[in-house]
Amino acid sequence: MKYLAQLAGALMAFTSQSLAHYTFPSLIVNGSSTSQWVNVRRTNNYNTRSPVTDVTSLDIRCYTSQQSGTAETITVLGGSTIGFSSDQAVYHQSTTNIYAAKAPSNVDGWAGDGAVWFKLWELPPITDGGQSISFPSEGTQNFVFTLPSSLPSGQYLLRIENIALHSASGFGGAQFYIACGQINVANGGSGTPGPLVSFPGAYTGNEPGILINIYYPVPTNYTQPGPVGWLKELFEICDYPYLLCISCLSIILVLVSPATFVLYIFAHTYLMIPDRSYRVVGDMLPPNSSDCATYRRPLGDTELGFYWDSVFNGTAITISHDELDADPDLEHDLLSELNVRKAWLRMKQRYPLLGASIDELDGSDTVEFIVDEESLQKHRPEEVCITEVDDVDGVGQITEKLLNGPSPLSKAFLARVWVVNQKDVPYRHHIFICLIHSIMDGVASNTLTREFFQELSSLSDEVKVKGGPLSERLLMLAPIEDLHPIPGMSPARRKWREATAKVILNIRLTKQVGGHTLPKKPFQENGKPAQSCTLPLFFPEDISKQIIASCRALHITFGSALPVLSQLAISRVLHKRRRRMDEKGTPLINDEEWEYRRIQPMHFGGPVNFRPYLNRDWFRHGGMNEICLAITFSYSTLPFMPSKEIAGGRDTPSFSDLLSRARFLHRSRLIQAQLETQLRSPLFHELHTVQTPRRVTLAKAVGLAWRAKQAGNANASKDVPSTYNHRFCVFTNGGATLGSRDAVLPYDYPYNVNVQYSFNISTPRPRLHIVDAKRHLRCRPSELYLGAITQRKQLMLFSCVDLNAYEEDIVKEWLEETRSAAIHYLGARNNQKARL
Repeated sequence: MKYLAQLAGALMAFTSQSLAHYTFPSLIVNGSSTSQWVNVRRTNNYNTRSPVTDVTSLDIRCYTSQQSGTAETITVLGGSTIGFSSDQAVYHQSTTNIYAAKAPSNVDGWAGDGAVWFKLWELPPITDGGQSISFPSEGTQNFVFTLPSSLPSGQYLLRIENIALHSASGFGGAQFYIACGQINVANGGSGTPGPLVSFPGAYTGNEPGILINIYYPVPTNYTQPGPVGWLKELFEICDYPYLLCISCLSIILVLVSPATFVLYIFAHTYLMIPDRSYRVVGDMLPPNSSDCATYRRPLGDTELGFYWDSVFNGTAITISHDELDADPDLEHDLLSELNVRKAWLRMKQRYPLLGASIDELDGSDTVEFIVDEESLQKHRPEEVCITEVDDVDGVGQITEKLLNGPSPLSKAFLARVWVVNQKDVPYRHHIFICLIHSIMDGVASNTLTREFFQELSSLSDEVKVKGGPLSERLLMLAPIEDLHPIPGMSPARRKWREATAKVILNIRLTKQVGGHTLPKKPFQENGKPAQSCTLPLFFPEDISKQIIASCRALHITFGSALPVLSQLAISRVLHKRRRRMDEKGTPLINDEEWEYRRIQPMHFGGPVNFRPYLNRDWFRHGGMNEICLAITFSYSTLPFMPSKEIAGGRDTPSFSDLLSRARFLHRSRLIQAQLETQLRSPLFHELHTVQTPRRVTLAKAVGLAWRAKQAGNANASKDVPSTYNHRFCVFTNGGATLGSRDAVLPYDYPYNVNVQYSFNISTPRPRLHIVDAKRHLRCRPSELYLGAITQRKQLMLFSCVDLNAYEEDIVKEWLEETRSAAIHYLGARNNQKARL
């Protein structure tokens, strides 16, 4: 009986494993699937479905070492749609490549050996810089693409590999699901496919896209295994900036006169593009050779924009607030002023911009970072503040002062720390860290929190960090404008690329018109700092889990769904206000305003982690987690908001009245497609650099006007721009999804750096435990920001808002409606079945 039970258990395990595996027995040609194993060579695992795990074996080619190695050949035309169909939907988190190899003559029985394989198509995972990772291959059954019309006629082996990554954290853990079909390409072109690789030989198993932990830390980017795709290579290797320029500017030539065309090219190529030499990494050169040197470098435009923001009463300063419980036996040691100062000294030496200052050069527009080696090795009195409060109300007062009081930072102090003891709760402490946005972003904030708490909990007496010279450390702190992903370009080529980016940007700007947002307060003083407020709203744990599962099943990200949810929420808020009256009996939204809003598009924008798209050497040598600023901005547009006239007593249409689940999915995918188009642009870096100067100009004007006003110039507000927006439309809201905090930051310290962190694994007796974590932003005037993050398995929406511009009750109502929309469209299991 015991033997039978063991046998039954083994059979159940085998069956379960088999059901999780899959094969690719059929081709798909112009939408029609072929019979199984007719045009695809039967693989060794046609019954067992077991994957290949050894990239050096012959089976990595077509997995036919135990089979006949042949099939029937199907004829297809160049330009046809073609692909593979699996016997069930792909079960695992995975990536997919499709290769082809041209047979010398007849493909029947041809082994495909040698360097004959080239990549035609790929379906990689989607990352957002370390917050989350999604896998479009997961749940997909048909992998279809368009056969290039330039592919020469002849007979080919067509090879698919789906690489499952769920167990890929150790060598040999990636699972390859492979099949080879036989096709005859008729009416082909005259292209020269390449680069060519061999199987085995293309992979070693150590590639970053094969040997990877997809769980923790969440990958900030993903490097697709194998060579660059054939047509993609042609686009990247040839002088495509020139071709792009010719294409874009030819459109202009059609629309305007030749004379205008020539003047436009001259102005954008020679007058508007700065002539600065390219550097792989920025250098801060010491003015002298003393033991403790002082290093300088100019701020890049992205850093400069946020610096001028901060001049306007600390705008865009970020405030992290972590609530901690300390080990009772070590509390006084852990949070003592001496230990905090030593920990901060070590952090400054590890991350030098934390101890930097800023200098505006007289008679120049140049603003520079100053990193003084001596200041990194000694405590400055205002850097760390230790205090105590009686209760949570006292904590709230400190939060309010940091958020809306005078700027907590200055040119001399770009980062400061407050440690607050809450006396009414034993062992409870609060740590506030204020950072100027010029030296931080979301990734940097995670790094700072994790590493500072690790330093605190270490109770180390060291005040100096061992490592290389500061001059070498500063090589990692270049402005992102100097971290181009394609190093070594000639100045002429760079100018062409930037000129093309200007053309594309101007075309995009002309399309961004109109728009509307939540109703604002009627009177807003120009040049008045924001009254910043952070409003959080949580989902229950079970619904949070279901929302994420629904997004995966529908092949969308929550980030792409968020603008649609915001749009629906605003629609319901406006419907309610249209039926409500003020004290005089006038509708809160009259017919004229309603009709205007009904036909307007809705525009959204937000930060994007730029790190994976910058110089690869910089990224791999620590840039992925560096404390610095490395973001760009994405923009997307939705068509007019859904609306519906409601008869009877109801004043608000239901979500189903406004938008079906299928149309919700369509709009979410519309947002996702817009974002992917921007991220995959070969001019992604240039499109960032050419749009920042206008933002710098606006931010500087506001900052200098504020400085003049504080100096007693009563007319300074006349020089303040009427808007912070450097685009020509009204944005509905800014926003971003920050992924899962649980996946990137431990809650217990010290954590074991040699053990993979998991939210479900806790330290038996931590020295420091994070009870709660909050993030605040000193907002821009009229700012309305909608973000999302998962922490402690709960999805949270949050809004950073200027309460001088918006009523708090309206913003709270909008947040509630956004949460309700998310639950309606994504929070139920049957929502995963939505189809267009």
